[in-house]
Amino acid sequence: MLLKNGVLSPATMPRCISPWRSRLFFVSRRWGAIALLYVFCVIGLPRVYLGLHYPTDIVAGALLGVSRGLDRALRWLRGLIAGTAMRWMDANPAPFYISLVLLSFENFELFESLRAIAKLAVNFLQVLLGRTPY
Repeated sequence: MLLKNGVLSPATMPRCISPWRSRLFFVSRRWGAIALLYVFCVIGLPRVYLGLHYPTDIVAGALLGVSRGLDRALRWLRGLIAGTAMRWMDANPAPFYISLVLLSFENFELFESLRAIAKLAVNFLQVLLGRTPY
């Protein structure tokens, strides 16, 4: 899926389907492997073949989905992450909420502003080093 400035997003379908597939591995490895093959062959490959996504988009979408599925399945990991966030919120509420709003905004716009700042910094460093920026 093309976004503004030609930047591609991680594939949506693998990202949405991968959480249930990763949770299925906890129930049955056999059915989890079947689901993995299904997502790869029926959803991932045709999107690459039709030119809708690069292979890296499919892999990134699948990794995002699997991490979401594992987060929900592994309660201790969720407790560790949530516990750290809650302790930070209790100790420093203002920076916590500001960071949460900024993270939500960046997630919504797919980190476009951070990529623009990084590109500007790289171009600035290239000028300082005497190289021609692209």
